[in-house]
Amino acid sequence: MIKNAQRKKFKKVLKGRFSKDVLTSLKVKNIVNEEGKPFSVSFISHVFNGRYDNEDIETAILEVFQERKLELSKRNAKLDEALKK
Repeated sequence: MIKNAQRKKFKKVLKGRFSKDVLTSLKVKNIVNEEGKPFSVSFISHVFNGRYDNEDIETAILEVFQERKLELSKRNAKLDEALKK
């Protein structure tokens, strides 16, 4: 289960609109709900907010977080490099 402190750190990087990326990650891995259907965006949001516990979704959220953090880091490095010139 995602804890409150973790959620705050995730929010700083994810800044909303992450559920669709999480859903895409789950679809690529063929991870579905117990009815065999893709998870809903609202269920992903509930897991993120700690209302529900789902290890697969939590892992996908972490992966999206890490991807966005890396993108942000690369962008910041490019900005820093551009400002040095």
